[in-house]
Amino acid sequence: MELTIEQALQQGVAAHKEGNLQDAERLYRAILQSQPAHPDANHNLGVLAISVNKAEAALPLFKAALEANPKIEQFWLSYIDALIKEKQFDNAKQVLEQAKKQGVDGDGLNSLEAHLSPKTQKPNTKLRDLLKSKKAKTLKLSEFCQPILFGFGKFT
Repeated sequence: MELTIEQALQQGVAAHKEGNLQDAERLYRAILQSQPAHPDANHNLGVLAISVNKAEAALPLFKAALEANPKIEQFWLSYIDALIKEKQFDNAKQVLEQAKKQGVDGDGLNSLEAHLSPKTQKPNTKLRDLLKSKKAKTLKLSEFCQPILFGFGKFT
């Protein structure tokens, strides 16, 4: 029996939350084979990449999620944070300005903006703590996806 995109997404999120990164990656990639611009699958695959310290691999995934649905604040925050992790501060500033033009305004964006001031361009622990405290969203679910500390699949 074939899964619908929504079923694959739900199963991917469940696997992701359970720490089964290989299954989550496989499901997200299957969605992207069918719908390369799928915003939630791109974003969550980016979250997986970040969780195994592969920010560079996450960047095009977060960008694709944003291009598909620029109204989701979490997509902006994830993309900007990944740019900062890659020390792409100028790009991060540009994307932050784009986020503002899209109407994104909140504590997460303010924290990133403060982080991008010349005196504070270092790992953004304040944003990470904020995202954890607000239970960062993955896909269409509000549950927080716990970071995983080991590699898997295409990100290793």
